[in-house]
Amino acid sequence: MKRIVLAFFVALMAVTTASATTFCTAVIRVLAIGNSFSEDAVEQNLHLIAGDRNTPMVIANMYIGGCSLDRHLKNIREDIHDYRYTKFDAEGNKQIRQRVALSEVIAEEAWDYISIQQASGISGQAASYANLGEIAAWIHANAPQAKLLFHQTWAYSKTSTHRDFPKYDCDQDKMHKAICAAVAQECPKVGITDIIPVGQAMDLLRRKTGDYDLTRDGYHLSKGVGRYLAACVWYQVLTGRDARKIKYRPDGSDPRTEAISDKQAREARKAAYSAVRKYARLAL
Repeated sequence: MKRIVLAFFVALMAVTTASATTFCTAVIRVLAIGNSFSEDAVEQNLHLIAGDRNTPMVIANMYIGGCSLDRHLKNIREDIHDYRYTKFDAEGNKQIRQRVALSEVIAEEAWDYISIQQASGISGQAASYANLGEIAAWIHANAPQAKLLFHQTWAYSKTSTHRDFPKYDCDQDKMHKAICAAVAQECPKVGITDIIPVGQAMDLLRRKTGDYDLTRDGYHLSKGVGRYLAACVWYQVLTGRDARKIKYRPDGSDPRTEAISDKQAREARKAAYSAVRKYARLAL
């Protein structure tokens, strides 16, 4: 009898270990269709966080500076080769290609997640989302296996001089609320209920720390805390794993990032966790 019980537990341990290994080593493939705000979010820290947490990812970003939903749709309709394509493989190796079309990239991998976003200056204007449905339909038709996410971006610094800030009366809180309202109103209309709430995490962290900037120029994320916060939000959305348990933090060794303290990293991770828990799912 003891031998039977022992054999059972040995078999159970083998199955448990195999399952854990599968969870840790299954590759997550994510494609961001964006602009400089997706560049801030996914091109610096996300692959390092994923590698540190043993959750390998293929991370790709289709970049055109300031690209709006309308321009993304024009590129789709006319198959325009106008993007800079940055891609990290599952081992963290990076490649960059120029003059790439969305039609090429969407067929390159069996993407698990594809994100889309609005240009920052009009992200709080609901009328600017009119073409989101056609973009979503094209993605679903060409990558039916992928879950479509919407990257909810952030309000500008209170002292930003961005030319579009006057659209929100140069008021950070007004811009943040407008972005949240536009995303919550327009995304469910086209069946998108899952968002990457970086803007919400930024608002939480700004209120917690009293630092209402977290940018490097009034609108792009700071190379330290801002970019780290965004990557933590993305990591939790893509993996379902608690951002508070992330160990990696930027030490400044990469010129695209700045070193942050343990306290700053903890505060960012907590804000990311709370934002995802509260805001990552929209009601239809």
